[in-house]
Order: sequence, then C-alpha cells, then structure tokens
Amino acid sequence: MTFSNPDFNARIARISSGAASSKATLYVGLDEIYQVSYPSRGKSVAPNAASSGVLYPVALLFSFCTGAAAYLVSAWIRFQASGLEPLSTNLRYETGMQFGAGLMVGLIVGLIMGFRSRQMLIIMSIGVIAAMTLSHNAVHLYPELFAQAFSTEWVGSVQANTAPNSALWMGQSFRF
Repeated sequence: MTFSNPDFNARIARISSGAASSKATLYVGLDEIYQVSYPSRGKSVAPNAASSGVLYPVALLFSFCTGAAAYLVSAWIRFQASGLEPLSTNLRYETGMQFGAGLMVGLIVGLIMGFRSRQMLIIMSIGVIAAMTLSHNAVHLYPELFAQAFSTEWVGSVQANTAPNSALWMGQSFRF
C-alpha cells in the first residue's frame, strides 16, 4: 500500500479525527470490517450498597451501646486496679479520667468492630458520656448484679452518694 491509496487515506483521516465510530471499528484485510462494542463504563451499584442505608441507623445505635458498655468496662478495670479508694478529689480531673478511660476502651473495641467513620466514633463517645452520667441509676435498680461484678461495698458507696432517677455530672445530681 502506498499513501496514494484512497481507502488507506480515508482510514487515517477517520482515526485522526477521533470520531466515536473510529475507535470501535476494526479493519481486517481489504473487505472485512468488524464493529467492536465495549461495555459501558457507567456507575454500577452493588446489591449490598442499596441495603447499607437501611442498616446505618442500627450501626449508630450499636456504636452508642458500645460506648456505654465501654464505660462500664473501664469503670470495672479502674475498680479492680484501685478498689474503693477515691482516685482523686478534683472532680474535673476525675470526670476527665472517667471519660478518657471509657473512650479508650470504646476506641479499641470500635476499631476491632470496624467503626471507622467519624459519625460512629462521635456517637460512641456520646454513649460514654451518657453512661458516665446515668450508670449509677442501673446500680440502684440492679444492686445484686453490680455487687457480683464490683463488690457490695462499692454498690453501697454508689447508692449512698447518688440519688436514684438522676443524672450525675461532676459530683452534682440532677433529678429527672
């Protein structure tokens, strides 16, 4: 073939123009032409992606409960480490230590469970704060259960220093 061949020159012109049909046309020999169709590269949705929106509120509720449970576990760990002795007389320091210990246990459990989004970690920290302020109510309701996990002296101390049906924040009880 030479450059004076009109078919070849037409083909070169089609390819250099970059038209849509030139990309999908395959020329084999002199008389055979094949049209190649490529699959569309549109956005596909996986079947599980549609159902993940339904389970997201359940995951947020589960992260809240994980934060509350993490605070109770951290309180148990702190009790086992120090017993009944007061850890600090400074209420701000003590509240910060309770929150920090609960948050650390929650983060470890949350990362193991796969809570990687910011929303889940924020909801989990709200669960830690809710458990900090309201867990003494569970001690008033179920003293035998907490006596098995902690001790009867600890349960007596919590019941003597807190009021039932209240929120406890930095040593002050707010009844509801």
